[in-house]
Amino acid sequence: MASLLDLPRELRDMISNTLIINNQPFRLTSTTQLRTNSPTSGLDQTCRQFHAEYAHLLRRAAFTSGTKTVVPVHNFDFSQMLAFAKGLRPHEVSAASRNRNLVVNLFVFDPQALNVQSLVEWVKLCEKTGLEVEYVLQWNAFDVKTLVKGVEGAVGGFREGGKIVKALKTKSVGGWSWEGYCKEVKQGRK
Repeated sequence: MASLLDLPRELRDMISNTLIINNQPFRLTSTTQLRTNSPTSGLDQTCRQFHAEYAHLLRRAAFTSGTKTVVPVHNFDFSQMLAFAKGLRPHEVSAASRNRNLVVNLFVFDPQALNVQSLVEWVKLCEKTGLEVEYVLQWNAFDVKTLVKGVEGAVGGFREGGKIVKALKTKSVGGWSWEGYCKEVKQGRK
């Protein structure tokens, strides 16, 4: 019985590529490794050879046009993104920026627990490397007006900092908005 390893590398790559592309968006694991969003066939876990081939194809696919790598960031703790971005090669940085592959989902729960140092470090790294990222405010549990002023003061002068401020100002927070809720409460009292 012939095994998958007996196939030429080109055919194995085509099979792996199909599995990878069909399982996006991609995400980062806690070890800053790329993974597909849904469980794969387990092909990458069958043997070391497949694991090496799969990891290479996954990384290449993550920076092609039309794919997204979505990363949740809680209270501006960009440590996972910092580790990931520091490991990117120059051609991956330019491809990710050009294709708008990286999306940061911002979750802001506690204004007292914000990691401003990590935020500043992230924005400076993006400025230094030329990395461009898309930001979406997914959730916040308080009025962001004062937060916007603080973030704007800390990183508003940087390109990526301005984009983060813009995401905070959109007040589009994953279907729920503090400001919208306050308006509804006020209208209900009238």
